[in-house]
Formats: sequence, C-alpha cells, structure tokens
Amino acid sequence: MALNRNNPKGHLAKEGHYLTCRYLLVDENGNACVDKVDRPSAKQAVVWELRTGYLVEAHFNISNTEGDSGKTAVINADGMEALKVVYVDLDMVPAPGAERHIRPTRHFSSLLIRV
Repeated sequence: MALNRNNPKGHLAKEGHYLTCRYLLVDENGNACVDKVDRPSAKQAVVWELRTGYLVEAHFNISNTEGDSGKTAVINADGMEALKVVYVDLDMVPAPGAERHIRPTRHFSSLLIRV
C-alpha cells in the first residue's frame, strides 16, 4: 500500500509474489487530500494503481534507521518496473510534487457515502 505517488513498502524485503496498491485520499467534495494538513477531512480512499508480479530482495531499498520502529523495505524503481500494471486510473494519478491545492481531474463526490 502507498499513499499518493509514494512507492509501496513493507516491513521486510522478501522474495515472492506481490500485489501493490497506490491510492489517493479525497474529501466529501471529491477533492484530493494530498497534504497532511488536509487528511483529517478525507472521507474516502480512491485506488489509482494496482500492480502485480514477482520481486526479489534486490527490488527493495532496505532501511534500518536507528531509533525507527523497525526495518522498512520500500520497493525501488527496478522493483516497480518489474511489476505489471493491472489497473490505472490516469485521471487520478497525483501530479509530481503535488501540493494541497492541486486536485485530480476527476471528482468522486458522487461515490461518497453520506453518514
């Protein structure tokens, strides 16, 4: 799982079959909540990309930062290339370096469930 344009990560780098998901948070009007300050107003997660494939340990960047909660293994660029895209919504891909006022071209307010 990965928010916005981040690469998916896990706790450990393990060889095997993977299904990755990248998503975007949207508010009640269907606007992207890209910046952390906007996340409390998020009402729904919208999946914009799914990939699948077989990864080996070399497909991960491993971080064992002192004082961190533990090991982290982010899928690197080679790993992302090794995965086959099985779903992508090009209208919802967050812009590179997106700031909080940048919105995707499609709004999802009609998909939100009012509580």
